[in-house]
Amino acid sequence: MGPEGENAFSLDNRKAKVMEFPSETKPALWGAAGGAILLAIVGFTWGGWMTTSSANKLADQRADTAVVAILTPICVDKFQFYREGRLGDTPRSYFPRLRAG
Repeated sequence: MGPEGENAFSLDNRKAKVMEFPSETKPALWGAAGGAILLAIVGFTWGGWMTTSSANKLADQRADTAVVAILTPICVDKFQFYREGRLGDTPRSYFPRLRAG
């Protein structure tokens, strides 16, 4: 018990202490938050930033386009070859096993 006959550890005697910051801290924190938001908007809009899912979609599209670009001439050539009915004189390049022989 304390000198006045009260418990020194009772909740009634304690004052709530709030953490005090300098007066310049609050505007600085708001400025940092605003700057971060503005940087994110500018980066994603004009800076070329993208999320992982957007990058994966773009990579898939580019891969599909590249495969089509590479295989189209081969498919057209084979189609014309077989359409003309020249199955008897098939070049060895169409059959990798025949290249060695």
